[in-house]
Amino acid sequence: MQSRPVRLEVAVDSTTSLNAALEGGADRIELCSALADGGLTPSIGFIGAALQVSEVPVHVMIRPRAGDFLYTEEELTVMRMDIEGCKEVGAQGVVFGVLMKNHTIDVKRTLELVERARPMKVVFHRAFDVAADLEEALEDLIQCGVDEVLTSGGDDSLEHGHQMVSLLVRQAAGRIRIIGGAGVTVRNARQLWDATGVDWLHGSFRGEAIAGSRLAMGDEERELVRITSREDVARVKHLLTIERQPAV
Repeated sequence: MQSRPVRLEVAVDSTTSLNAALEGGADRIELCSALADGGLTPSIGFIGAALQVSEVPVHVMIRPRAGDFLYTEEELTVMRMDIEGCKEVGAQGVVFGVLMKNHTIDVKRTLELVERARPMKVVFHRAFDVAADLEEALEDLIQCGVDEVLTSGGDDSLEHGHQMVSLLVRQAAGRIRIIGGAGVTVRNARQLWDATGVDWLHGSFRGEAIAGSRLAMGDEERELVRITSREDVARVKHLLTIERQPAV
């Protein structure tokens, strides 16, 4: 029988996706812009609007640009200001990740940002998966006081990295929450939950929709946009609440 609760966090980058995630039963929202770039910091207006309509916690992505996780002092200043802004409008948590050139956790700056974020919750995002030694990186995050870490086990997807995630869950031993993410779908969500031992899964559960305008903005040439599927969120939630049947 099912012996541990499971929760579902949905990453969204538009009000349409936000509403779909909430209607589908998301337990928490990761609020971003530009999910096609891995997720960047959303506007303060989007944050405020999300907090007005959401009855579940909203965690805000703090990432000033796409690319690597080696930030200049100017970029860190932007991150500090964004964290303060999230605190002022009442966000429940923030999500960020800062690394060193040698692919270790930037402990000094992570600790500073964690302290700045309080009393909000802090999640270290999949920059963690770039770390050279995941077990060492996990201990660093615990020492910094990070509450949760999103990971695919250092692989390109949770499906490929699920064994490492299972090891990290055991290593964490309740000292930090491990969230499994990357490539979680209706097809594999239940299997990945069973295989990893996590009590939170993360995904965007997006499908394609025709854009309302054919006008290209900047380098954008696609006519399709990707939005969260309410149906997929609801189906995953259902799959994760079905109790295991006892062996015959």
